[in-house]
Amino acid sequence: MITEPTLTRRTAMAGLSAAAMLPPVAAGALSGPEATTVDDPIIAAIKKHKLLFDHATNIGMALSEAEDNASETHGHRPIPLIVWRNYHIGGSEIDIRRETLLAQGEVDPAVIEEEYRAAKARCEAIEQAGRDWDERTGLASWRREVDQARQATDASATALATTKPTTPAGAAALISYVLEDMEDYDCEWHQVALATAADALRDMSTT
Repeated sequence: MITEPTLTRRTAMAGLSAAAMLPPVAAGALSGPEATTVDDPIIAAIKKHKLLFDHATNIGMALSEAEDNASETHGHRPIPLIVWRNYHIGGSEIDIRRETLLAQGEVDPAVIEEEYRAAKARCEAIEQAGRDWDERTGLASWRREVDQARQATDASATALATTKPTTPAGAAALISYVLEDMEDYDCEWHQVALATAADALRDMSTT
């Protein structure tokens, strides 16, 4: 899991102004085969993340189509969401909701803890029903493969976001890759990566 960066998004973006002190490099200059000629570890990190992300996306879409087909015979797969105090939540959201309720101090903590345990139990029951559905439809191994692919992609994103570029061209490639990804997704690693790029550019501007 990516930890919170020491820089805010605004600070990270502001720090990129250090690039003005370096020789200009076009943001999209490393989108082709010439990217492999740049001696910078960030290039390999970008390539690895893209490959893993594309693979996870493709098999995830294929699994979704298989689920739709299976639902015609077995019904829809249970969605692991429960209702707790007017919130439709699941997974780690239940833990976050518990902390929020405790922090608000408007409900007896003992009541919150009792409701929390019940909410976790309800969610686990739905998750088990989902696993049972996977076994009945023959999609269990496929879902495990998708989960593993997504975990590998997340690990790669963490590595990418914390890999410090060593060249202006590498920093430009990282910024360009992050901005392109941000057009479709809003991920924590984006902020970390921009902060890393900003640090790298500042270091390069003082050497």
